[in-house]
Amino acid sequence: MARKPAEDHAPHHGRHDIIGVVLLVAALVLLLSQVSFDRTDISWPTTDYKKPTHNWIGPLGAYMAWFCFVPLGIVAVLVPFFLAAFGLAYLLKFLTHLRQRLGRSLLWSAGLFIALTGLLYMMDDLSWFGNFRD
Repeated sequence: MARKPAEDHAPHHGRHDIIGVVLLVAALVLLLSQVSFDRTDISWPTTDYKKPTHNWIGPLGAYMAWFCFVPLGIVAVLVPFFLAAFGLAYLLKFLTHLRQRLGRSLLWSAGLFIALTGLLYMMDDLSWFGNFRD
């Protein structure tokens, strides 16, 4: 007795699409908050409490950018681009190895951020950048 041929259904990628869109939106919001970051927008390290927020995303964007810049320094500018790459990997069939090997990709990305942070810290101590920190 012959088996009935299986119908070819398009695979449902609903969850991957949602994750991809969320990562792309997070990358855009983080990029806009980092571009418009002003260190005086954070209220508790400053003494001027009634100053208006300059960040385009508002106080939440100022804190998001600040929480990225404090541990990573200037390397934090790369975080939105990595979020966008992971978002594109989930949304499109682009860079699918990032999605298929998510644990390894995240581990290598974290190692890259740590290495770049240390490298730029050493270069800043040697005054290669001049007054870049200011």
